[in-house]
Amino acid sequence: MLKYLLEITASGFDMDTDNFEVTLKRGSKSLTFTKEDMVAEEYTDIVDNISITKHHYYVCFDSSYFGNGVISAVVTAWIPDDDFEGGLRRIVDKFDIINVLAV
Repeated sequence: MLKYLLEITASGFDMDTDNFEVTLKRGSKSLTFTKEDMVAEEYTDIVDNISITKHHYYVCFDSSYFGNGVISAVVTAWIPDDDFEGGLRRIVDKFDIINVLAV
């Protein structure tokens, strides 16, 4: 089992209040995790001397499902933005998260 910390730092986006998902891919195999599927770990942030409860979001998965090779992540986030239809701007980012050498 692997635990991967997901962090989205796009301007105007808040992981606690806005919606996002991640799809893990290798070859023809993929798994999609919505925000509700992820493990949320609470932490406290101090902003202007005020304690604010926030969350780190983790994707937990069994790497043996993908076999050996590079697992990529495609993250989709919906950012509140009145200039876009429906009031949401969609951003997509793709990157490699791990190279599994042996399962």
